[in-house]
Amino acid sequence: MCTFEMRPNTKAWCWALVSTLLITACGGGKDPILGMDNRISLAPSVSATAPLARTPVVTGVAVNTRVTATFNKAMSPDSISTNTFTLQCPAGAAIESSVSYDANSRVATLSPAAHLPVSTLCTATITTGAQDTDGIALPLAFSWSFETGSSTDSTPPTVTQQVPAQDAVAATNTQVTVTFSEEMAPASLETNSFTLKTTLGDTPVAGTVSYAVGTRTTTLAEDRHDTGYKAYWGFPIHPNWAVEAGYFDLGRFGFNATTSPNATLTGSARIRGLNLDLVGTLPVTERWSLMGRVGAAHAQTQARFSSTGAVAVSDPTSSRRETNYKYGLGTQNALTPSLSLRLEAERYRVNDAVGRRGDVDLVTLGLVYRFGGPATQVKTAVSTPYVPMAEPVSAPVEPIAAPALMPAPEPAAVPRPVTPPPTPVAPAPWVKIKLEADSLFDFDQDQLQADG
Repeated sequence: MCTFEMRPNTKAWCWALVSTLLITACGGGKDPILGMDNRISLAPSVSATAPLARTPVVTGVAVNTRVTATFNKAMSPDSISTNTFTLQCPAGAAIESSVSYDANSRVATLSPAAHLPVSTLCTATITTGAQDTDGIALPLAFSWSFETGSSTDSTPPTVTQQVPAQDAVAATNTQVTVTFSEEMAPASLETNSFTLKTTLGDTPVAGTVSYAVGTRTTTLAEDRHDTGYKAYWGFPIHPNWAVEAGYFDLGRFGFNATTSPNATLTGSARIRGLNLDLVGTLPVTERWSLMGRVGAAHAQTQARFSSTGAVAVSDPTSSRRETNYKYGLGTQNALTPSLSLRLEAERYRVNDAVGRRGDVDLVTLGLVYRFGGPATQVKTAVSTPYVPMAEPVSAPVEPIAAPALMPAPEPAAVPRPVTPPPTPVAPAPWVKIKLEADSLFDFDQDQLQADG
């Protein structure tokens, strides 16, 4: 079973699409686009609106609503006024309003002097007179429409979700985000209304606050569990150490979000790749041992997004490959000298395909087969046959006649006993002795068993 650990700093590919307010506790700049000359500036554009700009138009908008537009870059506050930001309800009937611009959030707000007419198609327009801080104007006028309802909005906004969650443990570089029940006035959200403090001494944490106008999440269902698997091959480098290389598939994770105005957003990510680990074992008994591993995983994360209604997805698919660390603990039990049962829990550090990293936990139960392991051994001992030596054989000696009474002749030579050659004896046959045992060595040991 795989578990996608959605830590507060790892929910990027989900939360980046649905969060509306964030505070950055650790400052930092943004790198320029590679290859772009600093003297070249991008033209300003409208990146988000409220009510939402879409086709078909949003309906049922409260008659006391305020109209906002978010720009892609810092704008000149002097160029954002009632001359460049207008509202007509219906077309041709200008609505008396006041216009303000919040530099921190890059949001322009049009506030009508009175309630808008009920059940009326309204059109908001930002003209080419709006300029950025470099004096570059919008290339084209931007207009969008919405239809009012018949009632006012008198319900106070509430916080529907926060990340990290209450009493959660988060990384030191976590971005704190909250989601509101309705659109908020960007100018009301700043470091005085949204603060972050430590639990020790109630010390404020320095940071910046920004607000994203547009879609807000009302419900979010996460799918953080799936079935994964892995296959690996290894070779020992020491009685207690081995190197393993393998392939893993951590499964698919996702979320389903329902937003307001009526829309849905669905995302999923599948993670798979290759790994190389150093594995160590600690024998506890003859057959049972503990184990641990640490290594690197080269994973590919493939993400898919789809939407309906007011939400539009510009890039429905994304993919990223990255190498990160992994580690795990486990235990194994030897069923036979060649077959073991292994239980492991591992953590993979992966990329979520939209620029952030997360942790995936994998719990596996599997079999390990040792190729070329110990088998039934047969030892043959050869004894040298014993050949008995032949007994010496002596020939009988003839008697010597008595000497005559005469001058003694020269004494005759006495013949010496003649020993005949030994009689050939047929050699004894060779004898083979076989010693058999199921195992002359302990499992995974290099010493003979006492009873082998």
